[in-house]
Amino acid sequence: MIPDFVEALFWNVRPGLLDPDRHASTIIPTVLIHGRTDQVRWLFRQYGRARLREVVIADALGLQTLPVGELRFWMQLLAPDVGYDVPTDIVSRWRPRRSVQ
Repeated sequence: MIPDFVEALFWNVRPGLLDPDRHASTIIPTVLIHGRTDQVRWLFRQYGRARLREVVIADALGLQTLPVGELRFWMQLLAPDVGYDVPTDIVSRWRPRRSVQ
């Protein structure tokens, strides 16, 4: 169960429907982007540094749904060894990241 003070970030979801295990891929980025200090602390306690690292790396190397500033911050904090730099030019930011088959 997600505590009320974190669930407030999910204004478009009916209270009680979010499951921390099943919806981690939605919860983690949302709290990293919009969360206050107490909400981010809960996130670290709930998922651990390793799980947050996985999500941030997957986002950086995938669709890059996190805003550039947040992505750069969390990559430096959680995965400085990856050596990935977020593209800053607009063309690179908006290039397609999915292949159509």
